[in-house]
Amino acid sequence: MKKVIALSFLIFVLLCSAWAQKPEIDSLIRIINSGVTDSAKTKLLTDLSWEYITIGDYKNAAEKTNEAIALADRIGYKKGLAQSFNMKGILYWFQGDYPNALDYQYKALKISEEIGDKPRIAGSLNNIGNIFHEQGDLQKALEDQLKALKIYEEIDAKYEIANLYNNIGVIYRKQNNYPTALEYHTKALTIREDLKDMPAVAGSLNNVGVLHYEQGNYAEAAVHFGKALLIFQDLGDKKNITNLFINIGNNLFKQKKYQEALVNLEKSLVQAQEIAYLEGIKEAEKSLSDAYLAMNDNGKALVHYKNFVATRDSIFNETKSRQIAEMRTKYEVNQKEKEIALLTNEKKLKEIQLYAIVIGLLLIAIIVFVLYNRYHLKQRLVAEKQKIIIEKQLIEIEQRALLLQMNPHFIFNSLSSIGGLIYENKPPVAVKYLTMFSRLMRLILEYSLEPVIPLSKEIELLKCYVELEQFRFEDKFDFKLTVDPKTPLETAIPPMLIQPHLENAVLHGLTNKEGKGTLELKISCTDKSLIIEVKDDGIGRGKAKEFSKSSTTHKSMATSITQKRLELINQSNKHSIQLEVEDLKKADGEAAGTLVRIIISI
Repeated sequence: MKKVIALSFLIFVLLCSAWAQKPEIDSLIRIINSGVTDSAKTKLLTDLSWEYITIGDYKNAAEKTNEAIALADRIGYKKGLAQSFNMKGILYWFQGDYPNALDYQYKALKISEEIGDKPRIAGSLNNIGNIFHEQGDLQKALEDQLKALKIYEEIDAKYEIANLYNNIGVIYRKQNNYPTALEYHTKALTIREDLKDMPAVAGSLNNVGVLHYEQGNYAEAAVHFGKALLIFQDLGDKKNITNLFINIGNNLFKQKKYQEALVNLEKSLVQAQEIAYLEGIKEAEKSLSDAYLAMNDNGKALVHYKNFVATRDSIFNETKSRQIAEMRTKYEVNQKEKEIALLTNEKKLKEIQLYAIVIGLLLIAIIVFVLYNRYHLKQRLVAEKQKIIIEKQLIEIEQRALLLQMNPHFIFNSLSSIGGLIYENKPPVAVKYLTMFSRLMRLILEYSLEPVIPLSKEIELLKCYVELEQFRFEDKFDFKLTVDPKTPLETAIPPMLIQPHLENAVLHGLTNKEGKGTLELKISCTDKSLIIEVKDDGIGRGKAKEFSKSSTTHKSMATSITQKRLELINQSNKHSIQLEVEDLKKADGEAAGTLVRIIISI
C-alpha cells in the first residue's frame, strides 16, 4: 500500500520561505537590482536561488547561490555565508548528490555554531538528518533530528518543532516502533491545530491514520483518514484528496468491504485524472485491480492492471527524461563554476603583477602549468569514471536479461502444468491453479523491473510460489518458513535470487521422492550478513542427476542462470553473495537431501 504513506514522508525544513511561482522570482530580481546593501543582497540571492529550485531551474539556482557565496565571503558576512552554504547543500540535495549536499550542510553548521545562530544550527541539523533519512540511515537521521528538536524547543519555534515531531515520527514508524511514532505524530498534530495550519493538520491526521492502518486498527484509521479528507476537500487540494480516497479504499479493502472500497477507489481515480496526477492514477488503478481480483472479477481486474502498468511506464519514462535534463544542467553548472574560478585566479594574478612583475610572471607560469596538469588529470579521471559507469550499466543490463530468461523458464513449467490439468479434464482445478499462477505472475512482473527489492517482498513472492507448487503437486511436500525476528525485512536484495533453489528442491529433490517430503526456508542474519538456507529431505543431487538424464520432459535452466547472475552481481560491487551447496547424508551414508546456503553481505 504505497500511497497510504504518501503524506507521512518527512517534511523539508529548509529555513526558506514558502513555495514560489514566477511572480515571486520577478519581484526578488527587481529588489536585488534596486541597490540594496550587500548583506541584504546576500539573503535575497539565497531566497531567489530557492525560488529557482522549486521550479526545477537548477542552473539559475546554482548561479545565484555561487554569487551569494562570493559576495558573503568578500564582505566577511558569516551569517550570509552560512545561509549560502545551506542553500548550496539544498541544491545538491534536490539533484540527488548526497555527498556534496552533506558537505555544504556541515559547512553551514560549522559557521552557524561559530556565530551562535541557534535557528540556523537547528535547521542545518534537520537538513542533515533528512539527507541521511533519504539514504536509508535512519539511526543517524534520528540522532541529528533529535539534536535539532532540542534547540527548537529551547527557542520555542513551534512551527519547526511540529515539523521535527513529524519527521521523527516517520522514522520511528519505519523502525516499527508504533507507540513512539504515535506519540510524536500526536504532538505534531496538537501544535499544528494550535497554529491553525490546516494543510499540516490534515497531514498529521493522515500520519496517525497510517499508524493505525499498519497495526490493523482499521476503525481508528478510518476516523483519521476521514477527518484529513474533509480538510483537504475544504482546501480544494485535489492531489491529497486523491491520496486520501486511496487510503480509505485500501483500508476498506483490508476489512474485505470490497464494494465500499471500490466506491472510494473510483473516486480517487476520477480526482487523479482531473488533474493528470500520474502517481495517483497509478496507485488507484493498482488498488482497483487488487479489489476486483479479490472479488473474482478477473476481467475488470485485468483492465485496471493494464492501466496500472501503462501509467507506471509513463512515470518511469518521465523520470528518466527529468534525470537526463538534471544531468545536463549539473554539467553546465560545473562548467560555469570552473569558468568563475578561472576568472578569479586571473584577477588575483593581475593584482600580484602590480607589486612584482617578475614574481607575477613566475606565478602565472606555475599556475598555468598546474592548471594544465590538473585539467588533463581531471579529464583522465572523468573518462575512467565514465568507463566504470558504462561497465556497471552493462552488467546491470546483462543481469536484467538473465532474470528475464528465468521468468519464461518458470512460466513455461507452470503453463505446462495448467495444460496438463485441462488435458486431464480437470477445469475447476486448472482455474484455481491459474488464479494462483496469475497472482504470482503479477508479483514477478512487478518486482522484475527493480534491480533490488526489500527482503519482505521476496518472501511474499516465495510463499506464493511454494503455495502454487504444493497445489500443483497435490501436497507432495510440507513447507516450513523460519525468519529470525532480528532480520531486517527492509534489507534490499536482488529479486528472484532464492526462487530457483526452491524450484530445484521441489522438482529434482522432492517430487521424485517416495512419500511426502519437507521443504524448509530459513532466513537469519549476523551483523554483516544475511543468511538464507534452502533445505529439502529429497533424493539428493546424485539421484536427481540420474533422473535428469533419463527424463526428456524437463531441462533445468535455473541453476546455470542463477550462477551467472551471482557472478555479475558480485562483479557489480553492489552485493557480495556466496553460494554454498551441501549434500546431506544419513548415518549410513545414504543421501538425505540437499542444503543450499546463500550469504549476502549487508
